[in-house]
Amino acid sequence: MSQRSLREDRDDPEGITAYDARIKVIDRLKGRLSRTIVVRNDNTSARYAMSVGEEHLLFVSRDGQDLRVDSCGNSSAMPHASELAERVRAQLRVLESHSGASMYEHGR
Repeated sequence: MSQRSLREDRDDPEGITAYDARIKVIDRLKGRLSRTIVVRNDNTSARYAMSVGEEHLLFVSRDGQDLRVDSCGNSSAMPHASELAERVRAQLRVLESHSGASMYEHGR
């Protein structure tokens, strides 16, 4: 992960309104994402905290042109989120068996 500071509001006391975090996708459980994504992380108390070198289970949604991490949901650092990731994979396998469509992709 790497991040770039955004300075979009001159009235902001620190001058940083958000960060664009470039994240390498290791596993994609559902949806369409490229191998590297850029997630907007607003500089507020509601932001999702991440540091370079950490692995996270992220629930990402699109907000207009931006991707955002759901900081109030189940997004969490690994390995703490390993059990949740396995539960999500199991639920997706059940859905897949009913629909016949593959929703899980693993890659490094």
